[in-house]
Amino acid sequence: MANRDQERGLTNQRVRQRENDGRHHQPPQPTVAGSARNPGYNVPRSMLQQVRSPAESHRGQTTLPSNPEAGRKGEPPTPPREHGTPRSLPQTTQPPGNALMSVSDGSPSNGMASTEPPNLTGSVEKAEQFPGNHGGYADVWKCRYYRGGNSEREEMVAVKCIRLLGEQNQQERAKAIKRYQGEVHLWVTLTAHRHVLPLYGTVDGFAPLPALVSPWAENGTLADYVGRDHRRLSYDRKLEIILDVTSGLHHLHSSNICHGDLTGHNILIDRNEDVLISDFGLSSIVAEFNRTDYFQSCKPGAIRWADPQLVIDLINSNGGPLPRKNMTNDIYSMGCIILQVATGLVPYHDKHDCAVQFVKPNWENPVIPDTVSRNLANLMVRCWDRDHRQRPKLDKIEEAVRNELSH
Repeated sequence: MANRDQERGLTNQRVRQRENDGRHHQPPQPTVAGSARNPGYNVPRSMLQQVRSPAESHRGQTTLPSNPEAGRKGEPPTPPREHGTPRSLPQTTQPPGNALMSVSDGSPSNGMASTEPPNLTGSVEKAEQFPGNHGGYADVWKCRYYRGGNSEREEMVAVKCIRLLGEQNQQERAKAIKRYQGEVHLWVTLTAHRHVLPLYGTVDGFAPLPALVSPWAENGTLADYVGRDHRRLSYDRKLEIILDVTSGLHHLHSSNICHGDLTGHNILIDRNEDVLISDFGLSSIVAEFNRTDYFQSCKPGAIRWADPQLVIDLINSNGGPLPRKNMTNDIYSMGCIILQVATGLVPYHDKHDCAVQFVKPNWENPVIPDTVSRNLANLMVRCWDRDHRQRPKLDKIEEAVRNELSH
């Protein structure tokens, strides 16, 4: 008991420090600078509505860090991202399980206003000769971002370049591009949350599609973080991480958005060890581009976190339209995230990727080690219920984790 009290005291001290950091540190806001070059697009420019806008057009933008010198031309004031302890989820009604994850016509399907991201071409340069991360559907470059074109305002960023592998006719490609643009616009709208990765803007010249620019996560992915530092992380810290992921996912769901590909690889940990959810909605768009299924489009092994019902629906589709994802699929994946954070192990850690494809349709749950508390183990099993209507809502997941944290 003494050790647990000491551990909790250290955790509370760390939380207070994070709150102070969040109140006093307000990094400068990125601005649009530099003219867009004409890169060698593989997609005809006539099909690609340029995702760019002068900084003057971004009034009321809420997704980038605030600028202490705000008010200058091209740098409108914006609220800072918040840091601190996991807070209680807002009392909102979670949308129905079949709510749409993505857009089909380039406009958000949830009724939210679309916000066009700044084009940062001319202010971003590669920091490495080769991309440092090769996902299933994208390459990620570590780059330098010069805010306002000023070399003294340098920040390391990640530039995600979506790969186009499939063969489509012009009409299909144009439709997929429009969906991609809609998802990017929606990302800008949704990132005014402390546990959703900010999107600074887009940049041309890296890939056929505009590449996505976001902060560089110094501590890597959640999979890296809990795998590398599992023994260092206190039990309370692990519960904090679960609450942070729950908070970010609730922000998406309360905006009528399903993530659709929640894994330990697209939850990031920044330099302050804050949790940031990324890549929501992108996997299905890439599947459209590349004429492949979700799990081939994503990072290898993504099927480990996927709802078995999606796998079954995909098998039954026989090459037809891909199954639609919904929020209950995210709840299943959330159970896998809880398992990964609690143990440091990926779901089905005892099985090869190929074997997971065969056990999923049979609804075989991941193994839960005996070291996991009974309360958390029961929560995971509820998240994996075959009847998606019986899976807990995010507020119930938060309640269960907070109860565990208080014991």
